[in-house]
Formats: sequence, C-alpha cells, structure tokens
Amino acid sequence: MQFFKNDTLIPARVKRREAAILLVCFVLAVILNITGIVIYDTSWKELFTQLPVVMAITGVVYLITAIVRLLVALIGKLRK
Repeated sequence: MQFFKNDTLIPARVKRREAAILLVCFVLAVILNITGIVIYDTSWKELFTQLPVVMAITGVVYLITAIVRLLVALIGKLRK
C-alpha cells in the first residue's frame, strides 16, 4: 500500500515545545489537587491516590490548550 510508505518526521523543537506544554498542564493539575486538599482539609496521601484523576485533568487541560492554539493559528492564517 503506497499510502503507508510516507514517513512523517516531527522536529525536536516541536517535541520539546509540546513536552513543555504538557508539563505545564500537569503542574497546573497538581496545583489544583493541592488546592483541593488544603480547602477540604483532607489527607495528603490523596496527592498520590488521586494521581489518575490528576492525569485525566492534565489531558483535558492539554486538549483545551490544543484547541485554543489551533483556533489562534487558524485566525492568524485567515488574517494573512
């Protein structure tokens, strides 16, 4: 099948940028978790036991940022 023979290369610069954005999303989710622990005065072990929820929040925040970045890019292309 000719369609699958083309390789797509992602430059290292793009990989680093996406990793940095994902890290910021993860840190934001952890900060939200810590805020919830402090506000509701729960056990600090929830910092680890709620890690799957933190990962899910990270994914949602990353998806939202991806949508916003896509919209900004599309608006930028339309302006040109």
